[in-house]
Amino acid sequence: ASLIAAVGIVLTLLSLPIDTDPSSSISLLIAGAKLSGFGQGACRPAFQALIPKVIEPEQLQPANAAMSLSIRVVTLAGPAAVTALAIWQGLHSGFSLLIAGWLVSAFVPPWVAEQKRHRESDSLHVSSMWFDMRDALEEAKRHPWFIVRLAELTIDIITGCSATGV
Repeated sequence: ASLIAAVGIVLTLLSLPIDTDPSSSISLLIAGAKLSGFGQGACRPAFQALIPKVIEPEQLQPANAAMSLSIRVVTLAGPAAVTALAIWQGLHSGFSLLIAGWLVSAFVPPWVAEQKRHRESDSLHVSSMWFDMRDALEEAKRHPWFIVRLAELTIDIITGCSATGV
């Protein structure tokens, strides 16, 4: 989800120079906003699903509370920080910070989960993002409301948050 959001931000950044064909830049901007919105919409459930893989069972409640608090802090402080950076250093630096944040978000948590998996298992355990994605899709099929809610959240973020970000 975070990698998709990062790609969306990259496409949005690439759409900025509107000097040749404005329609291609607008198409790129819309595609970037859609991808970014989808990534953001899928990110929260993905992170909530990751918590039990990384945190010990007796620490789940504090971990979920910390996740909720961090989401709210980042939601409030993130746009202000990126806007301040963009004003101070230029628009490209703000987008670069967004891309870096999404890339960190895409690669660090799975790496932490993999490290935990290796500590808990003496045997060689083959795992990757694709196996996790397959498990997530199988779980989503068992909960049709999840897909509907994800679609609704994605639409909300595409039309609201991404438009505001652009």
